[in-house]
Amino acid sequence: MTTAPAHQQTIRGCSLCPRLCHHVCPAAHGAGSEEGTAWGLMTIVAAIDEGVIPASQETAEALYRCTDCGRCTAFCKHGNEVGAVLTAARAEAVSSGHAPEAVAALELELEGILSDDEQTPAAHLRARHAAEGATALLAGAHWLESDASAARLDRLMLLLNALAGTSIGLLFEGTDGSGGGAARRAGFAELADRQATELATLAANRSLLIVECPDAAAALGTKAVHLTRFLAERADAVAAICVGLAPATIKLHGGCRERRVVNLTDHEIRLLAAVALTAEPLLDLRGEPECCGGEAIYAAVWPDDAARAGRSLVKRTLGCSPTATSNARCASHLQRSGASATFAVIDWVLARCARQETP
Repeated sequence: MTTAPAHQQTIRGCSLCPRLCHHVCPAAHGAGSEEGTAWGLMTIVAAIDEGVIPASQETAEALYRCTDCGRCTAFCKHGNEVGAVLTAARAEAVSSGHAPEAVAALELELEGILSDDEQTPAAHLRARHAAEGATALLAGAHWLESDASAARLDRLMLLLNALAGTSIGLLFEGTDGSGGGAARRAGFAELADRQATELATLAANRSLLIVECPDAAAALGTKAVHLTRFLAERADAVAAICVGLAPATIKLHGGCRERRVVNLTDHEIRLLAAVALTAEPLLDLRGEPECCGGEAIYAAVWPDDAARAGRSLVKRTLGCSPTATSNARCASHLQRSGASATFAVIDWVLARCARQETP
């Protein structure tokens, strides 16, 4: 394995560190060991780099024992970029044929190809919401999981059109465009580059893209706005539409990795306030957002560890309190982990506007 000189500080610093970030690592909570911590991961990378052990499928599996949340870097006084080293190491594992089977199977999903079950609802939604508008929503495939989720997307499109005062087109992430961030973190560098290029081309043909993916929002700059920010900037109009709601207080579980790409905390709090929900952010003692272990790549390779990490967070901070989270995948993961009243921020907003206490 060859490692860029810029990564050597992180490899040396973490592999020689006495595991000072163990307590902030969701992978450590999930695995019950040091293997998934920054120390464990960088020790493996160092051993391969120095020829102490050979690169193999077993060592490659270890490289995916990380949720990419970035809490280790946020905690580290030296700012060691563990995520950047892992991204490079995973790309080498993929190119050398050592990627775990679960990662290879994930490539099709990252390609953005809709399943047979998703094709029909996607066609119906496209027919109801024209794709030609100068402004378009680039929606995630999670809206296609069921009739209920497709109905929520219908309500979201109506809300967006009302707030924008114009017809907004509907596109689907992956099939129409993707930021490529997930593919890059998984080690599929060529796919990530292609998706980034396709997304830039898509954005060039629109005046504005409303996106759910923080990677896409960061990559496109002023050509894109995150859905949560778009709604929060029109919070007064949302409040005028959703009047007469009973006030309530909920917890806000922020997407940890997303926070480091596009910080949406203030926008989420303002948007929830527009539908009479007071949000109390869930933060650790350092003011950092907690991680639930629900990241797709981690959960695909280490599903049991991801489940334990989720249960650990629920036990420590969530319980059964009503909770909003910025990431729909994290919402599903937390629900499976026992946080039964946990839903994505946008689902809370749509439910409240429909006069439902919960989504």
